[in-house]
Amino acid sequence: MNHIDLNPLIGLGLTNLEAEIYAFLLAHSPATGYGIAKGIAKPTANTYKALESLQSKGAIIIDDSQTRLCRAVPMEELFGIFQRKFDSFKSEARSELAKIERAPDDSRIYQLQSMDQVISRFRGMFAKARRKIVLDFFPLPAMELRRDILAASERGVSILMKLYLSMDLPGVETVVTNNGPQMVERWPGQWANGVFDGEEYLLAFLSRDGRQVHQAVWSNNQYLSWIYY
Repeated sequence: MNHIDLNPLIGLGLTNLEAEIYAFLLAHSPATGYGIAKGIAKPTANTYKALESLQSKGAIIIDDSQTRLCRAVPMEELFGIFQRKFDSFKSEARSELAKIERAPDDSRIYQLQSMDQVISRFRGMFAKARRKIVLDFFPLPAMELRRDILAASERGVSILMKLYLSMDLPGVETVVTNNGPQMVERWPGQWANGVFDGEEYLLAFLSRDGRQVHQAVWSNNQYLSWIYY
């Protein structure tokens, strides 16, 4: 079996052994539990236990014969199972969490550590914006959040945006920096800075490939937000 990174499968909810078995079965279906254990060099008892778990998760199917041959479901089918399960849990979690009385906002400055946090926080801010957004975005974060920017503009939110490369953003007032391409080439990263309704802001300095966060801060301190605004 070709060596692949199993971490994405593990991130979707499989254990390390389950991910290894599923990947093996994609290439070697159908196979017996014993054959799988031998193929991945894992203890038979552990392998059979993992096969039961994979069957319950919908990742494999097992025939009714005495040989109990196992087959991996197609990966798109598996992704659909994961998506439906996630959507169900998300809906239930939203319903339960809505019962909690929210803590009041404060004016502290908070660090964001991951790209997922930065993008999710920006998307939430775009969705909440009512009046005016001021942005200063390098190309990668601008592309990542383009749909959210346009959605806010289409709702009637006024957006003023500084760019470093020209981008098609109908309805958004843009200013393209004259030496933008040179800045993008020479700067050791990409930034995404935004102030929303003069009430909250997010300043993020990202890696050049836009995948990692060097530093990012968010606050709804209205004094600081108004200054940036």
